[in-house]
Amino acid sequence: SGARDERDFIMDLLFNKGRPLSDVGRLRDCEATTLPPEDGKPLVLCAITDGIAVGFPSDGWERDHLPIPFNETLIDDDGNIVEKSKTKTIDNLTLRAHARKICERHHRRQRDARRRCRNGTELWEVRGIAFPNLVFGPDVEGHIAELGGTDLRMLVDKLAMLDALTAQWRNNRAPAPPGWKEAGVRNEGEQVRRMNPEFREERRFRTRHGPRELFFWHIDFRDDKRIHFRYDLRTYEVEIGGIVGHLRTARHRH
Repeated sequence: SGARDERDFIMDLLFNKGRPLSDVGRLRDCEATTLPPEDGKPLVLCAITDGIAVGFPSDGWERDHLPIPFNETLIDDDGNIVEKSKTKTIDNLTLRAHARKICERHHRRQRDARRRCRNGTELWEVRGIAFPNLVFGPDVEGHIAELGGTDLRMLVDKLAMLDALTAQWRNNRAPAPPGWKEAGVRNEGEQVRRMNPEFREERRFRTRHGPRELFFWHIDFRDDKRIHFRYDLRTYEVEIGGIVGHLRTARHRH
């Protein structure tokens, strides 16, 4: 009550961010060093998946962040088994006031990640932090590899806008993403979608799950460059499939 924005943002972080199985599998090789097992395991899991701990405001837990020391067993370049000591500070939500501070930290991380990127390769590496409400197909990594300068800045601005609109859509559970038309988002025309197979196939990119699918929705970010994406009404997911130059249409055959 009275903190809807914080509530919606926290709920989105908790339940709409998929945890990579490889990260969850790391838990087998990690062990908390100063916490009992019943607390240590879930808190270490938060540390290695960038998760948020949720609990009750009891002694020692009334803080919006917690340092979690743990050991991780690794194999070095020579094939030797080594144990490394690590400490990761995690978000901790036990009081209403914590929600705003956690939101502010995450928004600050997003802004910093976007600002620091000097090329497409760096942007790809921080995409999960910079644009937490978007998912990216594997083709995008190659598409943005050579981007820099003004092209990169304008791409970041458009992706940030799509990320914000996607978060709003998830929070409102609207039947369709709000604000797209005003932002310049468009679908491909009938000529491309149904009447010209050659043009249609140019809009097919790999999804993050593997198969190639059609990405008809798009938005311009500079001159003839476009972001192609698709959205799922069941999962409220927006996936970026391609970032390419203007593809052919009936009016632009060459």
